[in-house]
Amino acid sequence: MKVFYLLALDINEPEWFMKHVHMTPEESVRAYKDLGATYFIPMHYGAFALADETPQEALERLTTAWESHQLPPKYLHVLLHGQTLCYNEIKDHTKFALHV
Repeated sequence: MKVFYLLALDINEPEWFMKHVHMTPEESVRAYKDLGATYFIPMHYGAFALADETPQEALERLTTAWESHQLPPKYLHVLLHGQTLCYNEIKDHTKFALHV
């Protein structure tokens, strides 16, 4: 069974203030592993400028954490704003590129 993990990858800085209500990109990768999901799809990143970091920084930190856990890139699907994902398309992992 394929399990999708959709996580709001959003505001985290300043971490001392946000840590009670938001996960860092690094924590989100650990949660993905803990939940045993197959696919990780971050969402909400870059939707609002409410924090000290940029949307790009959140994606870069996510990518770094993903690689440090030696997770297969084909299971991380970073979609462009407004992009849709059809379940049937998941079979062709080449359609998805990490847009960092």
